[in-house]
This record gives sequence, structure tokens and C-alpha cells, in this order.
Amino acid sequence: MATARLTKRVVDAATAPRTGDRWLWDAEVRGLGLKVTPTGRRVFALKYRVPGQRATRKLTLGTYGAITLDQARSMAKQALGRIATGQDPARERAQGRTAPTMAEALRDYLRDHHGRWKTRTAAEYAKQVEEYLIPALGSIRVQDLSRADVGAFVRRFGNTPVLANRLLALLSAFCTAAVQAGLRPDGVNPCRHFPRFKERSRTRFLTGEELTRLGAALTAAEAGRWNNVNGEPLPPAPWQSIAAVRLLALTGCRRGEILDLRWAEVDLERGHLRLRDTKSGESVRPLSGAARAILEGLPQSRPDNRVLPGTKGRRHEIKPAWMAVRRLAGLDDVRLHDLRHTVASRSQHSGHSLLVTGSLLGHRNLQTTQKYAHLVADPVQEAADRVAGEIEALMSGRQTQTVPLVRRR
Repeated sequence: MATARLTKRVVDAATAPRTGDRWLWDAEVRGLGLKVTPTGRRVFALKYRVPGQRATRKLTLGTYGAITLDQARSMAKQALGRIATGQDPARERAQGRTAPTMAEALRDYLRDHHGRWKTRTAAEYAKQVEEYLIPALGSIRVQDLSRADVGAFVRRFGNTPVLANRLLALLSAFCTAAVQAGLRPDGVNPCRHFPRFKERSRTRFLTGEELTRLGAALTAAEAGRWNNVNGEPLPPAPWQSIAAVRLLALTGCRRGEILDLRWAEVDLERGHLRLRDTKSGESVRPLSGAARAILEGLPQSRPDNRVLPGTKGRRHEIKPAWMAVRRLAGLDDVRLHDLRHTVASRSQHSGHSLLVTGSLLGHRNLQTTQKYAHLVADPVQEAADRVAGEIEALMSGRQTQTVPLVRRR
């Protein structure tokens, strides 16, 4: 292989062959060559052999014009340094072209881990992946995801610290799995030790006067005696939405526990719910007389059907009606989960112990000691009736006139 020191003049003067490729090899940097094609294209490449291997490989460095001769020499020297330690740049580049993107690997991660999560958790992770992670990071190769990429992504959600922390936690779990699967050769999780946003705890519960306003708004919405912001009459709210809000306020259940409730989980005779899949696992919740009355008044269907059915067998969408009802009641800052807080608060104010209140809400740390029969024992049943009775009394006011929509200030 004839060599001569490559210069800019030599490179510029290199003539294109009629057929095949013509190679000019550099005497200064061993293995650095200039390939000239029949079309006149000039490409720098490095020919090398990995220590301990007999086969030679070529690593394309770049096209002349896009990079200079000096840059090609610098790139060749850097590659030779890596080769001397046993690395194979050409092989690594080829693997990089076929390495999975974040979008591909994230979807694989969801599929492979689906059975390890609860149904609601898996659905929430899938939503976060498709709505947030893939649009922002999907095109990046898993092995190329950097700490800077993570930082830029998380900073987008600085105004929503809870969401930012949840996304960071999911991304970190994925990166840990990627390291274990060998998708990140450096063995580094770029999310590790990444600072979390400070979250402000929020415990909002409704006062007696607010519960009365909520009850009046529900009654008006149920009967269609309400107006929009322009004073135009609105149709009655879906019965599923009205029943859902009342059940949430009377039972202290979580939103998903009520919206996904099946008739097979309702025991009206014994007065409790046997929830098969909650955040805390299986759980039995006592039903007050007021809550039982609502359930008894609903149209019943097959055991496996939802108590509050949505369209096409899906979960009922409560948000539109709830947003309108809470505006009507002047409770714009109240979330559905705050109804659960309200049950807990009124239970404590009524003098019930933490044990009883925890049983009422189905907290995880009580499940190890209390089974189904114990969860509907007299103290807990009494608490359910007393707390729900107080809430029902505040919400049971009936108004015959149209309730005006409370405007935002």
C-alpha cells in the first residue's frame, strides 16, 4: 500500500478513476486514507485492525468538504487511541444504527412489565409514555440518552412538580431496566440522583357550608335546573356523574374505585363493598344507609357490569359534569379526591380513632390485621353511618328554583 503525506493540494488534485475507487494513504497517520470515487467524491476513512484480531476494518470519518484534512487526522488519532484499548469504532457505529430508539424501547418496556403492575397503574404509565416521554425523547437512541436530555425534559414541567416527579420516576425505572438489558453499554442511568421537584402537600376538605352548596348544585344539575354562564338552561347532568359524586362524598372511596365498581362487588344486604382491585389490593368498605340508598336506586345489571356504566363498555367520563357542578357550587378549587379528605376529616372531628378512620377509607396498613368481617365490625359501621349521615344531611337540601352558575372572579 503506497503512502505519501496527504496535503490539501494533494487532496484537491486527486483525480477520479474511471472505474472502482482510488485510495490515497497518509504517511503521517497510519491507516488514514482518502477514497476518491468515479463521481469525484472524496471521503476520509481509517483502516485498522483491533488488537488480537486478524481482520481489518474501515471506519468512515467524513466527506472532504464537510470535514477538513486536519479534522480527519484528529478524528483518526482519537479512533486509534480507542482501538489501542481494544475498542472497535466501526462495529460500535454499526450497532448504534440498529440500537433501539427510546420510543421503541419504552413501548417494549410497557409490554414486558405490564403484568407486574395493577391495571390502573399500567394505564397511567402508558398514558405518560405516549403523551409525554415519546414526543420529547422518542427519537433518541436509548444508549445516547444523556443527563442533559433528562434535565431538558424535566424542566418543561417545572410548573407541575408532581407530574415532573412522576415522569422522572418512570423514566428512571425504564433506564434501570435498559441498563440491566444491556441497552446502555456505559451501564449508567442518567436519571440517578437527579434532583426531584419540591411538592407542596395539599389537604383540602369541605366545610359544612360548602357541602350544603355542593348538595344544592348536584340537585339542580340532576333536575336540569341550572344555567350556563350566559344564563342559558343546561340539560340534566348524566345520572352516572351525579351518583358518582354522591357516592364519593358518602363513602370516602377513591374516584377509580367508584367509577370501576362492579355490581358483583356490591353487597347491599350486608352493607359493604368488596373491592377486588384497589391501590391497597383487595379491600372491604362499609356502606352507610345513605350510600346504600343511592345504590339501591340505580339501575342494576349483570354482576360483571359497572355500577356506573360509560359508553361502549368504558369507564364513565365524570370530569365534564364535575367541573360544571363545582363551578355551580362555587368550589373551583375542590378536586374529587378532596371528598375523600372530607370523609376522613369529619370522622376525626367526630372523635373516631385513627384505626377506625383508616378502616373506613381502606388504608393499606390495616389490611394485614383486618379481614372482610372485621372491616364491617360495629365501630367501623357506626363510623360509616355517622359520617355519611352528617354529610347527607348537609347535602340533602332541596331547591326548586334555577341555581345560577357561580362566576369566576
